[in-house]
Amino acid sequence: MAQNVIPIFFTADERYAPWLDCAVRSMVENASADYSYQIIVLHQDLTEESRKKIASGVRAPFSIRFVSMEVETPARDASAAVSVPLRSANIPSKGRDATRRGLNGRPLDVQRHAANERNAAHLDSAESLAGIVDREENRLRCDYFTLTIYYRLFIADRFPEYDKGIYLDSDIVVPGDISELYQIELGENLIGACTDRSIVSVPELVDYVENAVGTPIDRYINSGILLMNLKKMRQTDFCGHFLRLLHTFHFDCIAPDQDYINAMCSGKIVYLDETWDAMPPEGGAGVLELEKPNLIHYNLFQKPWCYDNIPYEEYFWYYAKKSPFYPDIVQFKENYSDEQKESDRTCLRNLIQKGARLARENKTFRKAFENGGKIRVC
Repeated sequence: MAQNVIPIFFTADERYAPWLDCAVRSMVENASADYSYQIIVLHQDLTEESRKKIASGVRAPFSIRFVSMEVETPARDASAAVSVPLRSANIPSKGRDATRRGLNGRPLDVQRHAANERNAAHLDSAESLAGIVDREENRLRCDYFTLTIYYRLFIADRFPEYDKGIYLDSDIVVPGDISELYQIELGENLIGACTDRSIVSVPELVDYVENAVGTPIDRYINSGILLMNLKKMRQTDFCGHFLRLLHTFHFDCIAPDQDYINAMCSGKIVYLDETWDAMPPEGGAGVLELEKPNLIHYNLFQKPWCYDNIPYEEYFWYYAKKSPFYPDIVQFKENYSDEQKESDRTCLRNLIQKGARLARENKTFRKAFENGGKIRVC
């Protein structure tokens, strides 16, 4: 079905609030005014103060909504509406009156019906999230556990009113027009994404991708920027398939959500132009900077709020200076200690070593698929 609003999903926790604010402001500044946009932030413990700061950067034709993905029992008190799973905070863009039609241009009674479906689906997704526990194979970058990386896998079921949407990580800026990404046709494919060029110069990680995930390195996508065929994902039970794989195999991964998405969506991916996911390379070599990136993704450890001389850092600081979090961002960088930098280096070494080890393991996506396991969604 046609959508009159472009839905754009982010995930974040309180630690990522400043970077999310920069991402939102850059996107709002550069998007075409010919479309309406609904930003939906799936969050874990974002404070009211942070939500207000982020919302202050939103103006027409954008609006923003914060949806808590906490898994505890919903609160009864209406004042807790933004911190429980079945409720969300809608913050209209400045100067924009509340619409009388739903998110698909449908009448409000239809929207309410969709909201009831969404709440029922969210009960299932909350229970599913509760089942994803802190195990080594579920950790991001090998060093910490956060449920937020898994939220993107539940978007299709959680938001049945949308047939298509964009998912974006929070450690980005968007100097291009985000509506152009949305207009790309997906056909019967599940997702559109860019190949992950940030690891092509690390042989151990290339070995991992090809022999553990089972994807050629030039076909291995980065899951931080996704154009999602939400209708097709629901039709193929994408969420249920992910949960079955997770609880059946417990695959050890170096990038849990990303590796599952690559394995599950193989053969059903539209490969996007690299300008939609320009990334500084790990190791500092092997990838040239793009002249006109549409979207810049400060992936893994290559973050300008931690280090100097990061590729594309000028884009980040241009938008950071417009953020109410700017003093916090500057202080964060000034306080980023030698110990933290050494910890990053250690973590990267561990990630590379883990990739080399997993490429030789017996329980991998590739081996399971070769042995007849149903790894791909369709």
